Amino acid sequence: MNQFDENELRKKIRSDLQKKHQEKKSQNDTEITQSIDGENKLSEALKKRIKQIEEDRLFSQHPQFIKCENHLHETTWLTALEKVKQHEYYAIEESRWQQLKNKITLSSKTNIPQTAKVEEYSIKIIAEIEKDIDSRLTKYQELIKHYEHKKQKNLIDDIIEQEEEEFYKSHSDYKLYRNYSGDTRWLTDEEFDKEAEYTERIKSTREKVLINSGWIVLFLFIAASVYFFKLQFADVPQNGYVSISVNENRGQLYVDEKLVLGFTSTHPIPLATGSHSIIYRKDGFLTTPKIHNIEIALNDTVQLDFNLLAKSAGTQGYVKINALFTDSKLFIDDEFYGTLENNEKLFLEAGNHSLELKKDNYYITPSPKNIIVTEGDTVEIKFAFEPRSKDKRKTSSIKTGLLEVSSNVKGAKIFLNRKDSGHKTNYVFNKLPLINYIVSIEKDGYKSFPSEKEINLSSNDNYSKTTFNLTRTTMSVTIITRPVSGKIYVDDREVGQGRWSGSLPVGIHEIRFGDISFFKKPKDAEFVVDESGSTEFIFRYESDFSIEFKPSGIKPDNVNAGIQLGYVDENNQFISDPRNGPERRNSDVLNDKIWWLGNAFNYRIPPANEAVALSFYLPEKNEFGSDFSMKLWGYNSELSYPLEISGGCYFRIEVNNMEIHQRYESEFVLTDAGENNFVKFPMGNVLRPGKNTIVVSTAKINKEFFALWKIEIQ
Repeated sequence: MNQFDENELRKKIRSDLQKKHQEKKSQNDTEITQSIDGENKLSEALKKRIKQIEEDRLFSQHPQFIKCENHLHETTWLTALEKVKQHEYYAIEESRWQQLKNKITLSSKTNIPQTAKVEEYSIKIIAEIEKDIDSRLTKYQELIKHYEHKKQKNLIDDIIEQEEEEFYKSHSDYKLYRNYSGDTRWLTDEEFDKEAEYTERIKSTREKVLINSGWIVLFLFIAASVYFFKLQFADVPQNGYVSISVNENRGQLYVDEKLVLGFTSTHPIPLATGSHSIIYRKDGFLTTPKIHNIEIALNDTVQLDFNLLAKSAGTQGYVKINALFTDSKLFIDDEFYGTLENNEKLFLEAGNHSLELKKDNYYITPSPKNIIVTEGDTVEIKFAFEPRSKDKRKTSSIKTGLLEVSSNVKGAKIFLNRKDSGHKTNYVFNKLPLINYIVSIEKDGYKSFPSEKEINLSSNDNYSKTTFNLTRTTMSVTIITRPVSGKIYVDDREVGQGRWSGSLPVGIHEIRFGDISFFKKPKDAEFVVDESGSTEFIFRYESDFSIEFKPSGIKPDNVNAGIQLGYVDENNQFISDPRNGPERRNSDVLNDKIWWLGNAFNYRIPPANEAVALSFYLPEKNEFGSDFSMKLWGYNSELSYPLEISGGCYFRIEVNNMEIHQRYESEFVLTDAGENNFVKFPMGNVLRPGKNTIVVSTAKINKEFFALWKIEIQ
């Protein structure tokens, strides 16, 4: 077995590592140098970096300036006063150690090439920055002086005001007065009599305290007097108590036909001494006894029990009562049954019953109302109210009636006998003549059911309540196309472009859209407009922009695009030169032609890199958004350059003179080439309306031939 020399191996490894380190350092040092193009002009990136370095160096020498940055990490220098007046930039928090470290390492971070152009630009930008610093420092000092002067003036005014107040307070013949503009002045009584401007007297703190104290004493005196007066002369309530026990809660308790709010069986109820009637009701239950008539003695407590038994549903009918005033008292079969607000819907045993409503200061008809309740059936009763006249007794002849018209959607016009009444639902008509009425309602976009009703008001039935149901016939809808404004056709009628809002009948509608270049329009469709559905409809145009570049040509044929072959020089400038550009080769794997990219000049120093330049045009009004992407079918040939052993396959991408990738390593090898093996790059932020150029070349560190099959822009 051969023995290896360990020391030699370690020496070789250290040498290789040192060589790679030097290459990386040399490459980083040349990146800034490459920012200067072939005509010895400074790039915008290099100018920006020089300006930033000089700003940091010069502004940091003045403690009045603070380094700030925004959410995009853009930096600027602001004075404290400038910083307060804006809201975009905020101060960068740096420790003293970090500030010292930045100053020490500032020169090592610049790495700017020392050329005549760089020196000339540096001198120019330093002069501009120093001029800006001087101007802003001058303004800063002026503002500081202004604020200090204002602060000093305010302090002097405060001292003068304090001294005047102390002096004049010690002289009782002076008092403080205010004029209409708020200015104050101390005046004697003689001066005030001659003064026409200062008219409002300002009371001193001592005077205010004395006045407020006097009011407080007066208030306390009056309150104490009222309290003692009540103790001496107020009537002591002559009360007793009633305690009520029930086996079913959540019923209604009535004392002397008045509802008791907040009743609970755990607390006794105070009642005045004398006679009282107690009733407890709960819908769906029979109460035993129906009523307690009791006598309350002073400080006495009466215990009452009510037992409730659920009614049998099989022997009952349903009664619905319509009346204008729900606080009316309800009597069934001459027995008090509570107020109407708790009994608008109730169950009664099947058979004959009489119902009567009573309300103070009103005549109520019919009175009473005799009804027949059928098992499982529903009886609806209407009561009319007529105010009692103070000067006239009730007569048997009622000359006017009430008509209540309502709808499930408020605001519909009410028509009486097919004439607009001038009122809208929900509304109660008072003092209508006792005749027959044809009632109907109308509301835009709605259909009424029923279309109309016939109502008869008479002396025996002078109150009627009628309800209409409105359903929509049209709906307000909005139709939007995105991301472009396409023409909108509804039911074969052009209604708008991009966005349309309007009314459509409820139902199914057909919709189609106009053509737009580079986009696929939405498919013709049907959409439903109904009351419960959506009122906004959004339809999307899909991007149809696609260009394919291959050695064999460009697809589609009619697109404005082109291909140039050439190379990229040491300053990354593309030179059109088919003789020194990539060659076209046949690929057995793809059964198609490919571009074969390597060095443009094998033995020239510095060498150049073969490149393909692709150009195409986008519409001036670009509404594609940021959805553009580029697919690149490129492969490592695994064939090294002459005199190169290995090193990898790297390519470079530039879009509109902006470097997207400086050295991108090929992910696939040529033997695996195919439709599914490609790399995708987002392009939405770098493409622009008008002409666009994409340059694909081998990278400067590339050591193996790069096979490019095709590129597709979508």
